[in-house]
Amino acid sequence: MPIPPYPKSYRCPQCNWHKTVMPKNDVLVRNHNWFESCPECGFDSLECSQPTVMDQVKAKLRDILGK
Repeated sequence: MPIPPYPKSYRCPQCNWHKTVMPKNDVLVRNHNWFESCPECGFDSLECSQPTVMDQVKAKLRDILGK
């Protein structure tokens, strides 16, 4: 049985782009729910952390509303 990865928050220290992802399954799609570089400026070293409860709520609403 596949187990989804834990939610993560990505942040770019160069342009301040950020996104919290909450994967629904174990399939990770680059630049959708997994990031290795910033999609805005292309910076290679993103900061990755555990999201706050508020970040998780916002990500869940974004998924529900389709934005």
